[in-house]
Amino acid sequence: MAGATAVQAVSVSDSQPQNYEDEHVHKVYDEIAPHFSLTRYKPWPVIAAFLSSLPTGWVGLDSGTGNGKYLPLPEDRPGCVLTVGLDRSRNLLQIARKAGGEGAVREVVWGDALGHPWRDGAFVRNNKSHRNELNKYTYIFAGLCNFSRDYTPLVYP
Repeated sequence: MAGATAVQAVSVSDSQPQNYEDEHVHKVYDEIAPHFSLTRYKPWPVIAAFLSSLPTGWVGLDSGTGNGKYLPLPEDRPGCVLTVGLDRSRNLLQIARKAGGEGAVREVVWGDALGHPWRDGAFVRNNKSHRNELNKYTYIFAGLCNFSRDYTPLVYP
């Protein structure tokens, strides 16, 4: 390929993955939040259908909510399912709070998937397994352990 340049690999110290992630992931998302939000505007149909299938009164967590495009769903039954948005980017959360327009204020929480601020099993799993930005196997394992604690199995009556 003419004009292509090689990308140099970066070595991250096993003891400093959080510093690397703060600088090269979280800081970047905060800086590009408005543009990023404009490129992520349409919910995935399978997730929208899943949210529409939930019984009235269910509470879910959208971990890595970004711009909150799933928070106003289900569109066919507004307000029947509460989805709380969790994200590390404060700038994306400012956008997520207003997701869906109509003057509604969405419930959002600033936090990290590695944190665990609520009781085990508090939420229905309603979205993607997020955090593909985690850059170390220990972070991935810790994040997955916390995901499994956050969610309760989905069981229909």
